[in-house]
Amino acid sequence: MEASRGNVSELGIIDLRNRYFEDEYQNDQVELIKRKKLCKIEPFPTVKVIDVMNMLGVPEVDKLRKLYFSTWLCTLSDAQVVYMNEAALSADLDKFIAGKSIAPPVPAPINTGANLN
Repeated sequence: MEASRGNVSELGIIDLRNRYFEDEYQNDQVELIKRKKLCKIEPFPTVKVIDVMNMLGVPEVDKLRKLYFSTWLCTLSDAQVVYMNEAALSADLDKFIAGKSIAPPVPAPINTGANLN
């Protein structure tokens, strides 16, 4: 698909993606359900992770959801994706991220030179 390389709006890309899913998985309803459901959970589905991380004004939680989405997805079975509703999947992603979050670094003490001998 050349849509992502041109000046096509995000809405246009999403429409093309949905049409692709409908065509590609017309004989596999389970996969179609999975793809559509996951597209609703992934933040900024048409934007690369690095671009989301560099966006200004995007809440940190959305950046982390984008960053960890693929890793989280690998932890799920097909049955979980199919049978969990979108709210449960979204909550599970947030739980996964909470387990990955690292405490912010503590700054090292500043040496003022007061104790030099």
